Amino acid sequence: MCEIGDTTTVAVICSVDGTIKEEQIDRCIAPIVQALNVANIVTTESCCGHGRPGVIFMADGRELEIKTRKGVSEMDPIGFKQANAMIAKNQPQYRRLPAHIGNDGVTTSCWKLSVKERICILFTGKMWLQVMTFASPLQPQRPSIYKPTIGGVSNDLA
Repeated sequence: MCEIGDTTTVAVICSVDGTIKEEQIDRCIAPIVQALNVANIVTTESCCGHGRPGVIFMADGRELEIKTRKGVSEMDPIGFKQANAMIAKNQPQYRRLPAHIGNDGVTTSCWKLSVKERICILFTGKMWLQVMTFASPLQPQRPSIYKPTIGGVSNDLA
């Protein structure tokens, strides 16, 4: 959850007249509010809770409760030698993602796991992957612990 006042501008649907307007939304839930509005689910108010349960109110009377939970990913995207792009460079509501975007349509990124995450994978052998498609078709995913061949450079564990 973000600090009080850590907001970003999001285009939302006005619940009164249906026009699009810009509102300041808590940065940590801005992608959720934006996705709801893109899907024509009108939101009227929102607050992430700033460490306590938060809520997003919808014009039709529904409420989406925002809860913090243990186990939220601590891994961080990290730069690497072959990175040739910075995804979300000018989108403060998202994390910046160093990546290599190949001519073959393959985008590669590298993530560093926390010690806690490494231990968890060691003992459970599991990793979860969530992809926000915003109702678009899911693209193929290929998680790996091995560095893939990028730009003709062969893979290794580094």
